Amino acid sequence: MLIEIDTNVIINTNQIQTVEELPSVSTRGGRSRVTFADGRTLVVSRGVAALSKFTGVILPAPPGYQAIRAVDEEGEPFFATTTVLAFRYDGLDAGPLFPITDEGQFSDGTIWGLIRPDGTVTDYDREHDSVEIYKRRFAEECAELRRKAAA
Repeated sequence: MLIEIDTNVIINTNQIQTVEELPSVSTRGGRSRVTFADGRTLVVSRGVAALSKFTGVILPAPPGYQAIRAVDEEGEPFFATTTVLAFRYDGLDAGPLFPITDEGQFSDGTIWGLIRPDGTVTDYDREHDSVEIYKRRFAEECAELRRKAAA
């Protein structure tokens, strides 16, 4: 599998032999040395913990799955939908499966829902009967947070 592990650095995970944490030279995060099967090494500006989000079992996605990313931009909800190519299972517990799209994996803190082929949507802790209901609930929750913040 190809993953982007640093700005403009994409590697083939099948060729990785080891990943070793290096002392950080700044407070912005860790560094790691990636050693490939052919002996080459690459130092990247992510620590092992940050790279661990790429670990796990990758499962091809059945046709018809989409991910919907939700963002509250200055009081206006914004939604972007993209096709799910695969799912990553981290092996830590009974779920969830993390979607992988043509944009890669969603970063930490990204709010997203999984649209099933039947049109239902699952987010972190709820089921929604349709994309429209998911969008409406997201907009309502954002409006409530803005009201509380203004009070």
